Amino acid sequence: MLQLMLDTGVYIALTSMGMLSVPANVCSRVAGALLGFWLNGAITFRDVAGEGLKWRHLGRFFVSWSVMLALSTLAVGLVNENAGLRLSWFMKPVIDAFLAGVGFVVSRYWIYK
Repeated sequence: MLQLMLDTGVYIALTSMGMLSVPANVCSRVAGALLGFWLNGAITFRDVAGEGLKWRHLGRFFVSWSVMLALSTLAVGLVNENAGLRLSWFMKPVIDAFLAGVGFVVSRYWIYK
């Protein structure tokens, strides 16, 4: 939830200041990803044996995150282009909440495995 709130807040702040929705979405997803990778690795999916985060986790995270970034940016960009900025502010957390659900499954069974 924290990750989604940060991502959405950064997106709204950047687009409010005039940044286009596509680069604003990329920037906001980076901010959310940095927080999310650390929190998920340190708390949510921490290895029972205490192994901690490894480079393989980061590599898998980057692959998954890149796909989610492309899907989110495409969806948010299409909403902004067809329905306007204000609706994209509303739809961004909806889109990203759906992708977060997919990302949780991917994280659980592949990234932090």
